Amino acid sequence: MGVDSGEETHVNEDEKKFEDEINKEISKLKYFLEEADELIENRVYAEMDILDKRAGKIINKLTDIIAQTEELKLDNGTTPRAVRQWKKDVRTKYLSLVEDKEKLTREVKRRQDDLERESEQRQTELEEKRQQQHERRMAELRERQEEHEQEQDSQQLYSLDVLGVEDRGENDQLDVHREFKENIVHDINGRYEGNRLERPLQAICPLEIKSVTAETVEKKKEEPIKPVPERRKAAVDAQAKIQQLAKDDAI
Repeated sequence: MGVDSGEETHVNEDEKKFEDEINKEISKLKYFLEEADELIENRVYAEMDILDKRAGKIINKLTDIIAQTEELKLDNGTTPRAVRQWKKDVRTKYLSLVEDKEKLTREVKRRQDDLERESEQRQTELEEKRQQQHERRMAELRERQEEHEQEQDSQQLYSLDVLGVEDRGENDQLDVHREFKENIVHDINGRYEGNRLERPLQAICPLEIKSVTAETVEKKKEEPIKPVPERRKAAVDAQAKIQQLAKDDAI
């Protein structure tokens, strides 16, 4: 049974409707992509991203309409060869627009990759800075700890010498102890006297350093042995006096 003229007219109208829709979408795609080159040149990435997404939707819609029209033509008796030629002609109309859209896509993706690399680089630099700060703090802590230990060793060394306890040269203190003994000597009363002092000790400290007499020596012998805490306090006082004498000598 053949198709009457009314049905043929209806079929042609359906095909024409689809073809008009295709042309309309191609016009829209062309309109939106007119600014693509300018946006790429000026690197307006925000608008490029919006335009890329919009053009992608139009191309997807075009693909669907072309597929429907292609199927309708085949159903209406158009030869496959004619349908393929028609499809090829339609694609030629907007092929250059698809290429413009692909350029947009590449630029947007490149920008996203750059942003990701910059973010990773900032994160890496931040981690390195935190690590450097941590290492610097640890180094400062170690340095303070070493200074504290050296100060304790020095104080212990002087205290041991003042109390008359033999130093055994432990913890590398032997050199410090030797230097101490070379510059500071005991007088007959057990007090310290600087080797390099140019003025008599009595002239420097008249209220605290007395001349040595037989009476003072005898009195010293009769004095009871002080308890350990008092001896330690005496050691601290002696150390302060030594430091003051050394300062006066330097002046």
